[in-house]
Amino acid sequence: MKLDVGSGGQGLNLEPAAVKDGILGGGAGNGLISAAGAEKLELEKMIEELEFMEVPSVFILQELWDDTVSPKTTLQQLILRGFSQRYLAMKKRSREAIGFLVNLDLDLTSREIFLQPAKISLMMDMLNEGSIDTKINCKRLISMLIERKVFNSENGSSLSLLVGLLRLVKDKRHPNGVVAGLGLLKSLCSFEAVRNSFISIGAIPHLVELLPSLSNECLDFALYILEVLLAISDGNLALKDCANTIPNVARLLMKVSDRCTQLALTILWAACQFAPEECAALAVEAGLAAKLLLVLQSGCNPELKQRSAHLLKLCSLNYTATLFISKCKLTRTIR
Repeated sequence: MKLDVGSGGQGLNLEPAAVKDGILGGGAGNGLISAAGAEKLELEKMIEELEFMEVPSVFILQELWDDTVSPKTTLQQLILRGFSQRYLAMKKRSREAIGFLVNLDLDLTSREIFLQPAKISLMMDMLNEGSIDTKINCKRLISMLIERKVFNSENGSSLSLLVGLLRLVKDKRHPNGVVAGLGLLKSLCSFEAVRNSFISIGAIPHLVELLPSLSNECLDFALYILEVLLAISDGNLALKDCANTIPNVARLLMKVSDRCTQLALTILWAACQFAPEECAALAVEAGLAAKLLLVLQSGCNPELKQRSAHLLKLCSLNYTATLFISKCKLTRTIR
């Protein structure tokens, strides 16, 4: 059935099928009105969901007129990783190469190659920045060059070399490195230029501070180095200015060996002679007098006993006998 609604109007199909499933129908969605409504509802729902959704910053583009530079962290990490891998590979090759070299019996021509400025600089770099094994192998190579009389004072007085060895000696995590470093420093101190350079980098206070923690072998090396440095006036001054020189050295008397006792007495004697009044008072406070009496009572050689007697007399200059005995707590010892 059709209904005409006037001129220019449209005819509505009111057939049962049309009403049921057609334009006015409320069927399953095949009609135009139903489909459009459903689509509109879905779109509104999507918009609402997007409004509440947190959009990752990676999807937000920069404005075209924004000229600020964004950090490219991924690129930075790749570059850093690449250079790190190259550096580690180079360190590994250097470690392997130096390990091979120290085990070879090199002729004179081969040994002289290591004295080229570029080779010396490379060895210094490895001594300062390499692993503990690389540092020890560098020390062995330099020791070999010194023994073969190829390594001279000009090479040995390099500040980079001395600083690298001092770092090796101060690293208490590796006792074998401490022994190696002190052993090479002992050899290098035969050069006068090296002694001056070693004092200039402030090595004496560092060695004095290390004394209480060193092994017997290392103590022998360290005390020998300090004794050699006393031949220079700046060495005497540096030793006197170090607050722990007398206490740390006095503790070593009659503790390790006769040789260490002799070296310690030489160092104490030099310090007290350089500044008698100041050092004598420090020696008394450090209990040096009791240690010197032990040396006098022991079976040490006459030279050590004579040096101890002179040092004991020097310490007592500004005290009366009674005050000196009481100050040094020697009453029980003398009795």
